[in-house]
Amino acid sequence: MPCAFTRSTDSTRCSRGTIYETLDFVNALQNSKVTPWLATAYAWSNNNKTLTFTIRSGVKWTDGTPFSAADVAYTFNLLKKYRPRSQRGVVGALECQAEWLEQGGLRLLEVGRAYFYYVADQVPIVPEHI
Repeated sequence: MPCAFTRSTDSTRCSRGTIYETLDFVNALQNSKVTPWLATAYAWSNNNKTLTFTIRSGVKWTDGTPFSAADVAYTFNLLKKYRPRSQRGVVGALECQAEWLEQGGLRLLEVGRAYFYYVADQVPIVPEHI
């Protein structure tokens, strides 16, 4: 079972997976095989413009605080606000709405499946409460 960590305040490339974890693991060496991680499932709808993740229950941060969709919303809203270059433009393609994320959903705007890897595998989720 995955565990979301909070030992560092920096979510650099080196901390992804060892400190901060992603929604899914997408293995580019195995034909983009998806392994659920902080999300247990995902589904496309609305002509591949809406991507909904089901957030794993029972996951806790290292300080004992439960992990939730609010952490996912917080992470993506931070990315939208600060737009790091390392995210290859995916942040500009996302519209994050808290009401969707409380139910485990993210909405992609006019970008479709090409951005799945960046959203699911390349965004380390950080805790809202810190």
